[in-house]
Amino acid sequence: MSEVEEKKKVNPWVIMIAVGNLLLLLMLGIIFKDPLVEFATNLVPEKTEVLFYPFEGIHVNLADENTKHYLKTNLSLEYDNSENTEIIQSNEVLIKATIVEILRSKTLSEISTVEFTKQVELEIMNEVNLLLEEIIITEVYFTDFLYQ
Repeated sequence: MSEVEEKKKVNPWVIMIAVGNLLLLLMLGIIFKDPLVEFATNLVPEKTEVLFYPFEGIHVNLADENTKHYLKTNLSLEYDNSENTEIIQSNEVLIKATIVEILRSKTLSEISTVEFTKQVELEIMNEVNLLLEEIIITEVYFTDFLYQ
């Protein structure tokens, strides 16, 4: 019986060290709470604003020489800063003219391929950003695409 009683006794130093460690952890949590919260907040990426500027009713004749073909399309420009809306609005005519010029240079055989869409979206994005003299447009999306 004496062996069982000896096993049940816990050294008082072990209890004091455990309580001391718990108090230390509690104090550290209180002291470093704000820096830890700030650090964790910085790990989460900020949600960026995504905006779209639509260009609708674009009709162009295609560059085919022997026959007449046309393209009717709607597209939207994606950008991520509401401050750029005014820049896009003030250059809307020039942007639309650039889009029309790019699309008019294409033939029916070019626009009827799957690869065309991504290539021309990239071309429009690059030319519009060049026109605006800064990188504002992050993506171009065709929302309607009809050719004949």
